[in-house]
Order: sequence, then C-alpha cells, then structure tokens
Amino acid sequence: MHLASMTRRSRVFVLGVGAVALIAVQALYLPTRLDLVTEGLRFSRIPDPEGRLRAALGAEMYDLLRRVGSEVPEGTPILLVTRDAGTHPPYAPYVLYHRALYHLYPRRVWWAVVEPPRRVPAWWLSTSGRPDEVVELAERLGAGAAVTIGLPDHTQPAVDSESFADVEIRVLERVP
Repeated sequence: MHLASMTRRSRVFVLGVGAVALIAVQALYLPTRLDLVTEGLRFSRIPDPEGRLRAALGAEMYDLLRRVGSEVPEGTPILLVTRDAGTHPPYAPYVLYHRALYHLYPRRVWWAVVEPPRRVPAWWLSTSGRPDEVVELAERLGAGAAVTIGLPDHTQPAVDSESFADVEIRVLERVP
C-alpha cells in the first residue's frame, strides 16, 4: 500500500511541475497575445470596411493596390516588377505580391524581380528591369499591364524595399 501511495504522489508532483512549466512558457507569449488583441480592438473601432482594410494593409500598400485596380482594366493580366524579392525583413515586395494576387483579382498577377533568385525554388521571374525588357517579358507572358516599383532609372540608387515610391503603371497595347 505504501508503494501505491508513493506512485500516486509522484504522479501528482510530476503533473504539477509540468503544469507550472507550461504556464511559465505560455507567459512568455502573453505580450504578443495582448498586442494581437489590442490591434484587433483598434481595427474593430474603425467604422468603415475600407478604412479597416487601409489600416490593415498599411496606407502606402492600400493606395498602391487601389491605384493599380483603378488604372488597369478588370481581367487584364499584370506583370509586377520589384527591385528585390523581399524574402528578408521587411518583406514589403513579397507581401505586396501576395496582396496583389488577392486584391487585384480577377486580374492574373506575375512577379518579376531585378535581383537574381537567392533561394530555390524561386517562383518569381528574373529581369534586368530595363523598360524594354519589362515590356518584352510582359508581352511574352500575355500581360496587358506592367507595374514597376522602384525602377525609374538604373543610374539612380536602389529605393528602400519598404517604400512603394517610384511606381509606374503602364497599360500595354494588345495586338489582336
């Protein structure tokens, strides 16, 4: 009988230590979870859906996607060209491409990057970024528009990948 009570006590002790460890580990994530709740409450206080979307995407990205959506006819495929792939922080071009897939639907979106791929597999295309090459790539893909970001002139230094400055939206002539 003494052996059975020791086993029960040791089980309770082990479960207690495990529960304390679990609570301690979860406490490390508490600030992140509180930030998530605070952010959710902030978005829920914005009265209109467009305002919530603008706050969620960020003003610059929202404005860019709205501009592209208004200038490129619905159903027209788009070639998006960025200076880099944004696969490292701050991820702006990477996030922009994925947001464009969703927010510009039903337009098909291809993505080309001026930097060569640094990882495998790379699902974006490579380009030099020269205007003639961008147009040629867009035509080869069947895209009716090319959106270039941060590629105004190769003689200028690279634009910070967090910024969507120097945007050019070019609707291409389609040959019937």
